[in-house]
Amino acid sequence: MGEEKRSSIRWKTKIRVAYSLAGADEFYKEVFTEDISEKGLQILAADKLKLKQAVKLKLEFVYDSVPITVMGTVVYLKEQGNRCRAGLEFTNMDAFQSHRLKRGLERVRQELKDEAGERDARQ
Repeated sequence: MGEEKRSSIRWKTKIRVAYSLAGADEFYKEVFTEDISEKGLQILAADKLKLKQAVKLKLEFVYDSVPITVMGTVVYLKEQGNRCRAGLEFTNMDAFQSHRLKRGLERVRQELKDEAGERDARQ
């Protein structure tokens, strides 16, 4: 098996993300993340992406009215029917966007923890 290269925790949660292929006419397609971390995310894209392709991303956390806009590079691809499972690594993220992402992921972590506690209490 291959060696695990991830250095940050991935959260299996659905965050709305719009993506646009770099060089395209700012046409965005909306999807939800399959998972997300401080370093990148995974989506099921309708487009046939290519490794090392640049993609513009807009992440929309429910609590934040302004999307986090960042570039990503395709680092993983797997065709899945008429869709493409793509892993994207964030690139050129400034400190402010990084802080907003960390804050959003902390809220996701807390929500998942609260949901797990509620499930345990019901059982």
